[in-house]
Amino acid sequence: MVLIFIYCIFILFYFTIFFFWYLLSRIMTILSPSSAAPLPLQQGSNSFKCHGSVRLPT
Repeated sequence: MVLIFIYCIFILFYFTIFFFWYLLSRIMTILSPSSAAPLPLQQGSNSFKCHGSVRLPT
């Protein structure tokens, strides 16, 4: 019973993180129409290109 409760908490936690990440990517797409992407994954990969550097930050 406790494991089910912890499992539901983790599902809500990851769903909340994914929702805020998707919402942030949609806001960045609206603010930067030059690198607009319909998917949050493409927006995450294109977020480095709008700054002029393709390589990942270390």
